[in-house]
Amino acid sequence: MEMLVSVIVPVYKVENYLDKCVESIVSQSYPSLEILLVDDGSPDRCPELCDRWARRDSRIRVIHKKNEGVAMARNTGLDAASGEYILFVDSDDFLPLDAVEVLVERLLTDGSDMSVGRIAKVYDDGQTDDRNWAFIRDQRVTGEEFLCAMGGREQSLVNAYGKVYTRRALEGIRFPPMSSAEDLWVFPLIALQCEAVSMVDQLVYYYYQRSDSIVHTKTDVQNLESVRASLHMVEIYLQMEQRECAARWFGVVIQYIQELKDRQPGVELAESNFSEREIRRILKNVNRVSRVKWFLLRHPRLYDGVFGVKRAVTALLKR
Repeated sequence: MEMLVSVIVPVYKVENYLDKCVESIVSQSYPSLEILLVDDGSPDRCPELCDRWARRDSRIRVIHKKNEGVAMARNTGLDAASGEYILFVDSDDFLPLDAVEVLVERLLTDGSDMSVGRIAKVYDDGQTDDRNWAFIRDQRVTGEEFLCAMGGREQSLVNAYGKVYTRRALEGIRFPPMSSAEDLWVFPLIALQCEAVSMVDQLVYYYYQRSDSIVHTKTDVQNLESVRASLHMVEIYLQMEQRECAARWFGVVIQYIQELKDRQPGVELAESNFSEREIRRILKNVNRVSRVKWFLLRHPRLYDGVFGVKRAVTALLKR
C-alpha cells in the first residue's frame, strides 16, 4: 500500500497560474495524494477555482480562511494534513509529472526523513535555469551534514518546496508569521530534526519567476526579515560550533543589507533590528572580510564611498 502524501498549496492572487499548478499535482504518477488548497482569503477568482478543482478530483480538499500570509496558510495546511509525508507547492509553480514518485521512492529506499531534488527557475519566455542546483548529486547525508556541507550553496536549499518530508522531520515545526524569509527561519530547525536526508539528482520542481512576486518586490520590512532570519541561521551554526558556516551566512546577512541599501540609499540600520550584543558576539566568530563589511555598513558615508567606487570600476570593466 502506498504511503499518503499531503500536498499543501497556499493560494493567494494567482488566478492566472493556479490551474497549471493544480493540474501538475493531480497528474502525478504517484496517485496516493491528499491535496490541500489553502485559500488565504484571495480577493480574485482563486476561491472559485479551488472549489471547482475539488469537484473534479476527490483527493482535493479546499480550506477557505482569512488572509494572514503564506506562512500561516502553510501552518493551516500542516494542521489539516493526514498524510505520512508532506510536500509544499507554491500556487504559481508546478511539478514534473514524476516528482512525488521520485522523492517518495528515495525516502523509502534510504530510510530518510527528507528528500531533496533539483529545482528549475522558469521564465515568461519558457526558458529554464537550474544552475543553482547543479551541485546536487545522489547521496544520503545526515541532517547536520546537509545543513553544513553544501560548500556555501545553502541559499538555494532553504525553500520549503522541492522536498518531501516525513512527519518526524516536521514535528513541532510551524512557520513564523513573517511576510518574507519564513522558509529560511525554519529550514535549519527541520534539517537538524532529520537523522538522514536524501539528495536526488533529478528535477522535481519548476519555480516560476514572476516579476510581481514577493521575492522581486520586497519592502524594507521584508528585507529586514530576511536579515533577521539569516542572523538566526548564523546563531544556529555557532551553537553547532560550525564557525565556517556561520561566517558564510553572516556574508549572506551583509549581502541582504547591501541590496537593501542599494535600493534605498541612506536607509538606516535601526538599533531595534540588530542587538549590539548579538552582533558583537557574531563578529568574534566570523572572518576579517565580514568584519570590515559590517564596519562599513555601520558608517553610511564611508560605505557609499567605498562601494560607489567599486560599482564605478565594475561598470567601467564591463564596457
